[in-house]
Amino acid sequence: MNEQPSGRHIPLDEMILKKGVVKTPFNASLQNVVANPWRENRLIEYLWMAIILEREGPGNGLRKILSVFHYIKTKKIALHYPTISNILNMDSEDEKNFFEYICKEKLDYAFLPFVVVAYDNRERHTMYDIFLEMFLGTFLERFMSLDVLLKKFENIIVEYLDARGDKATYLRFCALSLDLSMGDIVLQKGRDDILVDQFVAISEGNSFKLNPMIASTVRAMELSIWGFHNENPMFTKDFDDFTSKYVYCDIKMINQGSEKTMEPFEQVFKELSINLKKTIAENHSLMISSRKFQVMTASLEYGLRIFKEVNVVGFDSVVAVESMRSILETFINNKFLLDGESEREDIWLSYQKYGGSALRKLAAESDKYSSGTEVLPKEYDSRLIHLLSTEIEDELVGDIDLRYFENTNIRKKFQKVDLESLYHTYYEYGTQFTHGYWSAVRLATTDFCDQPLHQSHSNTELNEQVPLKSAFDDYAYILSLWSDMFFGEFPVSTSGEVK
Repeated sequence: MNEQPSGRHIPLDEMILKKGVVKTPFNASLQNVVANPWRENRLIEYLWMAIILEREGPGNGLRKILSVFHYIKTKKIALHYPTISNILNMDSEDEKNFFEYICKEKLDYAFLPFVVVAYDNRERHTMYDIFLEMFLGTFLERFMSLDVLLKKFENIIVEYLDARGDKATYLRFCALSLDLSMGDIVLQKGRDDILVDQFVAISEGNSFKLNPMIASTVRAMELSIWGFHNENPMFTKDFDDFTSKYVYCDIKMINQGSEKTMEPFEQVFKELSINLKKTIAENHSLMISSRKFQVMTASLEYGLRIFKEVNVVGFDSVVAVESMRSILETFINNKFLLDGESEREDIWLSYQKYGGSALRKLAAESDKYSSGTEVLPKEYDSRLIHLLSTEIEDELVGDIDLRYFENTNIRKKFQKVDLESLYHTYYEYGTQFTHGYWSAVRLATTDFCDQPLHQSHSNTELNEQVPLKSAFDDYAYILSLWSDMFFGEFPVSTSGEVK
């Protein structure tokens, strides 16, 4: 994609929990900081400085930008942060003086390309009036075709697209330089000299490369200053609107690829289903006398049914990821019951009653809505729901439990059976898909626009959906854990006979 990943995620143990939100150390130490993604807002707002750096080089370019800021300071122009939006929204006299200085210093080339955006949006905002008055004539004199101009924008944006790269970090320092020159940023003692020395050295040389410690300081400062100023990037919105009309998307797809499966579906399914059938046949009396046997055999059959149906759809499908959560939760519930039976002899019956109460709630809702104008889902079998809701307990004496089973949520169940790692990996991943969170939507629609002149965005191509990574090995792993648990309770002899 356009913006390159940093290659490092902040470890959870380095983050700080505050009011239900796990905050980064940076956010935990600051308040009310709102910083938009680099390409989405900030890069475009700094583009005039990037144009100067590209033409003049890092050393001379920095000197010219600092001279502009020196002029702003000495003339007491009311510009608190050097974004294009802020420049265009200055007091009319300040704005004229600013652009007159820009033209006098022959830096008008840094702003002329934006005439096309301003002209296209001139009827939407008054902020372009003075800008067009001062630059439209010159732009027409130095006419540049729209294709060439857009390519110029694209080339510069590509150079500064990596927010953590040398060029972008250098540009971010340029944005900070106004606050530094105004004295609005006061660094810790000892940090001032090293920061200034670093950029003095750069201004004398011709490199965008920064000392790593300085680079990280610059990025953190720029991010926080933008957030504290609570910038309103009006120009960026107009820029993106303009490019969306005149530049086509460059759609690409992330091919997640399929990995070799551990073993074929038939082998896993056949072995489990045959052993389950043998166990049921040899222990048929337990189907009547043992709540535990009823729950564990029916649950494993349910898991195998999901496994079989997913095989038809494909283990590289969204259905496979979402269904993994169902299999895992059913397995964990069984393990939770197994671990809890030493403390509660009736835990298996209690579990069945809990399921019956859920069905009675569905039945009650069914009766409520079927008598009105609402249309029940076609998959909703009211008769079967009513029938099974009283299978374990009569509705006259069966309360409806609205809490978690055993008043214990699913995460605590994972913890109780010493499998919390499965919760944080398999279960939480599948939960994104079950609830339809944006994280899942984005993972499942891996086509995106790679056009630098557009904000990075997804794109829908229904006929070319790229498969997800195969979840087969994950199913096989969870089912192996389930198999060990089940046949640990009801072993099958090597001869096929139940012990």
